[in-house]
Amino acid sequence: MRTKPLAYSAVAVLCASFVAADTSVSRSAPAADIVQKAELLTARKDWGSAIAAYEQAIRESPKDASLRNRVGICHQNAGDTKKARQAYQSAIALREDYAEAWNNLGTLEHSKQRYEQAIAAYTRATALKPHSAVAYRNLGAAWAAKGDLDKAFAAWSEAYGIDPNFDEGQGVDVVAGGLSAARQYYLFAKLFAGRGQTDDALAYLEKAHALGFTNFAQVEGDGDFASLVKHPRYAALK
Repeated sequence: MRTKPLAYSAVAVLCASFVAADTSVSRSAPAADIVQKAELLTARKDWGSAIAAYEQAIRESPKDASLRNRVGICHQNAGDTKKARQAYQSAIALREDYAEAWNNLGTLEHSKQRYEQAIAAYTRATALKPHSAVAYRNLGAAWAAKGDLDKAFAAWSEAYGIDPNFDEGQGVDVVAGGLSAARQYYLFAKLFAGRGQTDDALAYLEKAHALGFTNFAQVEGDGDFASLVKHPRYAALK
């Protein structure tokens, strides 16, 4: 069981993977300088300027799939889903085994509540990169939004096995559809309660309550929470 407190993270977001450059592609010094500038602009969330810089870098290194992945993330954060999809698909066309681009394409479908397409993309990402906690976390969120909690918990359990801090997120946040933060915190509480991790389950239930969750009858009627409902911290929530 983890003993450290869980960080408060906005779990109603998806994680789009923002990875290092494709090491199989050599870049000229000017291209590397442009990428460094684009990364700085991305950190500042100056999406328009970052997009312009990445597009310049792509002209310098047209076979670098990671640049197309990165510009896709910028387009997605800027709200241009059409250009984001084109960028992710072009990255995949250059590298069919690009797990991060498949994950990011999944986040795009997920944000539009196209869960079957999102699940297919996330599943491809996990097959290509079995140790990606981010992809499994996103896959679980898509299954939960679709209403299949068994598959959601299976995916989140895989994510937890890879990284016990999978819930704290990585990469670039992309707003998700289908689940409120309160609902996902409740589901994480159920996941950890079922694993016997009472402290973590209580931490998530407290976060869910802080965001408006009040269905304590549901908690008390669920066998996964049997030991948790006897805890003083649970009584304090009601």
